[in-house]
Amino acid sequence: MTRSQTLILLLLLCACSGGASGGDAADEPAPVPDTLDRPCPARFTVDGRFTGWNGQADPGAEWSGALRVEDPHATLRVDACGATLHALIDARLATAGPLPDACFAALVVNRSGQLFQVRVYGDGRVEATLAGQPYDGGALGAVGFAPSPDLSGTAHVLVELALDLPSAGEVALVALAPTDAPGCTDEAGLTPGSGVVRGTLGDDGPTLEHVPGLPFVTALEPWLTPQRGQVVAYGLRFGAETGAVYLDDLSVPVSAWSDRQAAFTAAAVVGPHQVRVFAGKREAPRVRLLVACGPDCADRNCGDDGCGGSCGTCAPDQACEDGRCVCAPACGDRVCGDDGCGGSCGTCAPDQACEDGACACVPDCTGLACGPSSCGTSCGTCPEGLTCVQGACVCVLDCTGKQCGPDGCGGLCGTCAPNEECVDGLCRCKPDCEGKACGSDGCGSVCGACGADQQCVQWQCACAPQCAGKQCGPNGCGGACGVCPEGQPCVDGHCVCTPDCVGRACGSDGCGGSCGTCAGTEGCVQGQCTCQPSCLNRDCGPDGCGGSCGTCLPTEVCVGHTCQLP
Repeated sequence: MTRSQTLILLLLLCACSGGASGGDAADEPAPVPDTLDRPCPARFTVDGRFTGWNGQADPGAEWSGALRVEDPHATLRVDACGATLHALIDARLATAGPLPDACFAALVVNRSGQLFQVRVYGDGRVEATLAGQPYDGGALGAVGFAPSPDLSGTAHVLVELALDLPSAGEVALVALAPTDAPGCTDEAGLTPGSGVVRGTLGDDGPTLEHVPGLPFVTALEPWLTPQRGQVVAYGLRFGAETGAVYLDDLSVPVSAWSDRQAAFTAAAVVGPHQVRVFAGKREAPRVRLLVACGPDCADRNCGDDGCGGSCGTCAPDQACEDGRCVCAPACGDRVCGDDGCGGSCGTCAPDQACEDGACACVPDCTGLACGPSSCGTSCGTCPEGLTCVQGACVCVLDCTGKQCGPDGCGGLCGTCAPNEECVDGLCRCKPDCEGKACGSDGCGSVCGACGADQQCVQWQCACAPQCAGKQCGPNGCGGACGVCPEGQPCVDGHCVCTPDCVGRACGSDGCGGSCGTCAGTEGCVQGQCTCQPSCLNRDCGPDGCGGSCGTCLPTEVCVGHTCQLP
């Protein structure tokens, strides 16, 4: 393969799916629900240790309700709150001492086809990437060296981290744990987990499971791969020592294969390609390859990079020879300063400075903020509103024509009344329309106008009742203009009365009229004319209705309705 044809293959994993749980998942303790319902920031403290752990998996303890994944190299705990992912890598094989500053542990996360990686270094640095590019999604991390509930009494490396994903959804992840073996400064020296954690993140909490043996493919970042045209994929834990790779349905020779990495070299045109990765009879689901030319600029700072680009350009006074820029000193009429190649064209006297290759007077502005220097140059100018007096900037008050506002010297020209505001140095009435839809704004104007069928009540537009000429019926604002007496319907805003004289010979007809009148000796009782006895000023005699007004003593006689002696 020629240098211009050399290609780098970058493996990107789409969303992991398929595979069944099994293996050691049944031996793990059942997750304990977080009955205290504490939010993630209160429950998780990213400090590289088991904060709040009491050894009893108390529901309130940190990591007590997390998914626990154990393999021979490390124990991984995973939990989430919404789209924030929390993980703790318990690297049980890293027992020699704290993680070296340049070494790191990593978590690789596939969120709906997007590949994230978070590295936590021994010196506390945290690096997060998305598809190989820097990702500023709020990654946190911390490293500790202490015993854990899984390995009491033996101190080892504990790596704790958190990552804010762009949104909740389907996830798959695998941990890359360090050991005491050398080479922990790159991914080749890390040990991937024995399976994939997959599931969903959502507002109702995470739903995660451990799927032992499910393939999870990551790759070295493009243009950092040391082998030209070769890609190294990690995390292929199938329990098999051999496998196969197919690129666009064509078999690709595998140059190296083990239970922790696979490497292969292939020549292909630049662009996306379909790829199938097998280990034994198991296949990594939905993997694609992006083929890109690999620039070669090792030990080169100029010239062709092998991919149609450049490793850099030289300065105008330099030339590129075998990928290196060769410098030629150039002083000409310069008596001081840089010679263009890191050397010097000469030095100036102590009271001089080199300016554009010539020695010049060094201005002395000691104690001066403005005005001329010892060389006639300026020591500075004063800000607007200040005047230079003997090298010092003096403030000049500026309150001409102002009632309020700054005076130009850090003070005020005056203050306005509470109901006023300062506008261009003058106090102006400050309209008060907060919470008001209508009515006066306090400054001679109004806060708004109501509609034709509304009225302003306490600075709010309210419906205006329409009851002109109406006795009853709706007032247009949800109320009524009046209520008619019982038995009288409301018709076109007026109460309509229907006379009722059925079975009545006299008395009211219910509408202000009469059902009839009775004779002079009769009275109206419940709508009927009835004879009314008349005994006013009468002691005896008939009452006019067949009755008597009274009887006299045996010794008296009734004369003219009056009892008298004979």
